[in-house]
Amino acid sequence: MSRVALSSLVSASIDLAERAGRLIREVVASGNLQTVDKGVDDPQTIADIRSQRLIVSSMIKAWPGLQVIGEEELHGDVAQYAVDPKMDLVRNHQFPPHLEALSTADIVTWVDPLDATKEFTLGRYEAVTTLIGITHEGSPVAGVIHQPFYQGIGRTIWGVVGVGTFGLDRREFSPERNIVVTTSSHPTPRLEKALNLLRPDEVVRIGGAGHKALFVLEGHADSYLFPSFGTKKWDVAAADALFRAVGGTVTDIYGNPFLYTRDVEKENRHGLLMTLRNHDNVLAALSSLDTLCKGRL
Repeated sequence: MSRVALSSLVSASIDLAERAGRLIREVVASGNLQTVDKGVDDPQTIADIRSQRLIVSSMIKAWPGLQVIGEEELHGDVAQYAVDPKMDLVRNHQFPPHLEALSTADIVTWVDPLDATKEFTLGRYEAVTTLIGITHEGSPVAGVIHQPFYQGIGRTIWGVVGVGTFGLDRREFSPERNIVVTTSSHPTPRLEKALNLLRPDEVVRIGGAGHKALFVLEGHADSYLFPSFGTKKWDVAAADALFRAVGGTVTDIYGNPFLYTRDVEKENRHGLLMTLRNHDNVLAALSSLDTLCKGRL
């Protein structure tokens, strides 16, 4: 049974997310996304594959036995794509001692190599993120969100529960404000009923789970709501850790926190709610949604 220092794993995640971002930009520059359809309204590009090959192979090379779960299904020997990631990028930050000698058996790293692939294929690059969430004994402890196209060069936001978040550009907002961010590509009657219950001042519809999470974390919205199944654990693990690191809350729409064990169901069947404040009030406002929709998720 091997051990891993969380600070080293976070550093590697930052480095690999940024390397993946460069690969994604290179694919765009090539003019050939090599897009295929994995399913209905579920495209995959060569950038998704290259990004995941890099991240997964490099993590496993650095920590044999580490469980890494990614969105994309990889074929063949991916070890040839591994690099040696930087391990010292967060050396100036103090990590809790109990997080510096973790058993790899208790860690699951969740990877979405290119979140918002549909938007990516449509040239809506602002929605694209690379997501790496690190969980320990089923709970999120660290997260990395990289935006490859931010201001043309990309940026990385990372955070650790008990340490803090770094890279956010947070804005002040009125505590009375109620802005909800939600999906732009998967509207449903259930979503519209949920929004009517919340009676927001404004609804912002944008693509990408990571993009929407950052919209709340940086103060542009007050909650991220998706009241249906459709998101997966790799969509939310990184953001879940960042929200916890700043005192926010991530649950399904019934108030249950997500569990991130290696054998857990990957789909979030009971929706998604992310807030920095008033989480219980939002849940209370949604309490009649199942009745209105004549059924529970």
